[in-house]
Amino acid sequence: MISKVRLFPGKQLRLAFSVHSPKNMTFKSFCREVKKAKKLLPSNINFDESFYLDANPDVKESVSNGRFYSGYVHYLLVGQHEKRIYSTLELSKKLSIRAQIPDEELFRPVHNLPLDRFNMSYDYDSRKDVGVIVIPHLQRKLFFAGYVSFFNDMSKLRNLYSEVIIITLFKDVEPDLIEDKFDTISVVYYQDVKSLPRKPKSITCFDQATYFYCKNVFNMPDKTVYYCQDFEAGFYPFGSLYIRAQRALLESKNIILSTKILYKDLVSRGFLKDANIYITSPHISVIEGIELDKNKKIFCYFRPEKFNTRNLPELIIEFVEDFCEKYDGYELYLVGTNGTCYSYTIRSNLVFVINKLDKMEYLNLLKSVDLVVALIYSSHPGVIAYQAAASGIPTVTNTFFTRGKEEINLLSTNIVPYNPVRDDLLGIVEQALTIKKGEKNFNDSLYSGNETKSLVEFYNKL
Repeated sequence: MISKVRLFPGKQLRLAFSVHSPKNMTFKSFCREVKKAKKLLPSNINFDESFYLDANPDVKESVSNGRFYSGYVHYLLVGQHEKRIYSTLELSKKLSIRAQIPDEELFRPVHNLPLDRFNMSYDYDSRKDVGVIVIPHLQRKLFFAGYVSFFNDMSKLRNLYSEVIIITLFKDVEPDLIEDKFDTISVVYYQDVKSLPRKPKSITCFDQATYFYCKNVFNMPDKTVYYCQDFEAGFYPFGSLYIRAQRALLESKNIILSTKILYKDLVSRGFLKDANIYITSPHISVIEGIELDKNKKIFCYFRPEKFNTRNLPELIIEFVEDFCEKYDGYELYLVGTNGTCYSYTIRSNLVFVINKLDKMEYLNLLKSVDLVVALIYSSHPGVIAYQAAASGIPTVTNTFFTRGKEEINLLSTNIVPYNPVRDDLLGIVEQALTIKKGEKNFNDSLYSGNETKSLVEFYNKL
């Protein structure tokens, strides 16, 4: 981020000189060489000024408006700490290749740095009965089911600690989201942490990023619990982050999983051999008062955000368009967006794109629909589809590796399984629309499992 403090060129150059401390160069000669480099003239400064400005358009604008004397000065004072892309002149000298970066967003090298290593340490105090929880975000706009379930579980531990310290990896936080979960809490950005308990009773991390933070900072594997929110394909497509999520599972000694279905999937891949496992067994609450008449309404769980592909939004929209071209007089509710709301028509069909609804509005909508389509291409099976099926609403949800059609059929007679690789979603929906509404049916033990110990007992054993 560009500094908002404007310094005179002489002051900037003096600071840059003190940072660089070039050998055999006085401040006066340093200023002369920087000036040459700025004008793209031969210079003793081994820095490609043109490339740096092209690679960092915000810096280019800042230099043009006089906020920074040159790209090189910006790099010395700010850019190197932000790990900005830069280039020396060696590329052109030794290989006769011009340093360049693509203009097209698709080809820009956004993965040019290692994953966060969190190489840091803290001073410690003597408190012993403190619980530490590490999460990426604490913002209302991102406070969806995963975070809500996580803090509902963590609140069950409130009597274990005199204080709970929440550490976030991102700076903007809204502590009021969880102020009712614990008696005494403090929420702090990880770079602002000054001291922590030497031996907290437990450390709980939310995902792979926070797991490796805890590993590198605390190095207390026996006291660390990995609350596995990974293995969602939209967040971690196969690549470096997915590999690191698998490493977190293999290394963790204490793991919390959301469902028996997820547990079976990870066991089949050999990830849970030596760890202490707890399955949170989420409650699938049945919705009462389902309208038995067909209302020509369809509910689709829809998450079209850039960061999220696991809910297959493009396939949902493709189905909506195909369905509306074939049928008339329907209302299709695409619910779940992060703040986006709009409506449009296709022939005589009304399509509503809606963000998170109030709980009662959400339940009243579900009571009235003829069908729920809730897809999640992930090891995590999701909740919405199973709540709908348990309540007697015909439902379509997708298969995923070990979660095959046979297993989904055993979960509920109200679900029509959809294989997104092999099946046509429109045809599956047409099949599901023939199912009678109102007949409650769900195998909760197959979904959640039957955990014999409480979460508090699991933590007490750490």
